Amino acid sequence: MVTPVLAVLLAACLAQQPGEESTRSPVPRSAGASYVLFDRNRDWPPATQITGRIVDVAGRPLADAALELRERAPDRSRAVSSGSSGVDGRFELGVKPGGAHGESEHPLFLLVDAPALARSHVELRFSAYALPAELGDVVVYPPVALAGRVVDERGAPIAGADVFAVLGPRAVPYGDFAGMAPLATTDADGRYACRELPPGRVTLGVRAAGRADRVREDVRLDGAQPNAVDFVLLDEDVRVLRLTGPLGEPLVGASARLPGDYDRFGLGTGDAPWAFFRTSLAADKRGWIRVEGLAKGVSRRLVFEAHGYAPLSLRTDASEDVRLAPVTWIDVRTQRKGGGPAPELFQLSVRDDTTSPSWCGNCEDNHWQDLYADSPAVQRVAADHWRFAWNHPTCYVDGGRPQKISAVATDTSRALFEWEVPPAAGSPST
Repeated sequence: MVTPVLAVLLAACLAQQPGEESTRSPVPRSAGASYVLFDRNRDWPPATQITGRIVDVAGRPLADAALELRERAPDRSRAVSSGSSGVDGRFELGVKPGGAHGESEHPLFLLVDAPALARSHVELRFSAYALPAELGDVVVYPPVALAGRVVDERGAPIAGADVFAVLGPRAVPYGDFAGMAPLATTDADGRYACRELPPGRVTLGVRAAGRADRVREDVRLDGAQPNAVDFVLLDEDVRVLRLTGPLGEPLVGASARLPGDYDRFGLGTGDAPWAFFRTSLAADKRGWIRVEGLAKGVSRRLVFEAHGYAPLSLRTDASEDVRLAPVTWIDVRTQRKGGGPAPELFQLSVRDDTTSPSWCGNCEDNHWQDLYADSPAVQRVAADHWRFAWNHPTCYVDGGRPQKISAVATDTSRALFEWEVPPAAGSPST
């Protein structure tokens, strides 16, 4: 029997923690803080459950604690499983492989909520679904007292300032934090107070009208005594930017957001912490975007996006005019050599036209984008027709144009196509 050969016809067209724990030992370790790092080697055999015991600071088991295991996907976290602790404090959470195409590489974290106690956060540092599952004792702490004052440069109180908090020593912009509810709001004397956070390391942020946002990382809260954290806010310097297409046309519906650690536009090493609690900014009908919360002389990176256009990462002081390039659509049609039903597409891999440095032995993989047929960047047009978005937000390439495409069918047939002249955005090419 002759294995069918897949032929591909393509056309490119525009269309926090007092006792942070890290262990690589299979021996269970106690989670001795409200925000805990549990680090295990990913080479252990796969497991289908994560187990442990919820206890209080005295080591007594806690029943009916609510647990939620979540996966930190690029845009926002997703629930993996949930449950509650038994009378002996023990819990068991089922784990299933994520996605339709193998194990997820997104980090996992566990949230624990017990009555009258503060939330605990266990960061699980191993490949999802390939882990030793026993976490040992997870300690849940009483909430601590936190208070402070928010003032301006002259020492005058700022009323109505919102105070935000995220467990852990560092919080970068992320979907889970955008638009979050404030922990507290200052009164007429600029004072705030709350008792919700656990002891350990947290990240605090403050926002007030007409003032620059302020973020304080790695604040350590003491469980034995009250904690005081004050803020001084500088005057705000509002930036107004205009988003346009390649011909200067305003991009209605365009937006700008803060880059984070879990997407392709991760924060650079020189980027200072910015307001993790801010939401995306929407352009008006003329394409203008108003950027608030910046201090004078301070520049921050934003990711500008619009439907049908390639996203762009740019600093706020680079230019008042932000011009986006259109997405390049690659139409893929399949046919079976010798006739018969068209093969079902399983995976597309596209390479850009840039060259790897001669000293890099394994950089070739960095030039390829691998997408499955059900990816957000791939549209099913007909039974034998798929449309692939080059420089779609979920398939972003920092420079370069598509040059080669490899296609794999569900019956493992393969085909490779290479453009002599890579298609440019906005220039239809066959």
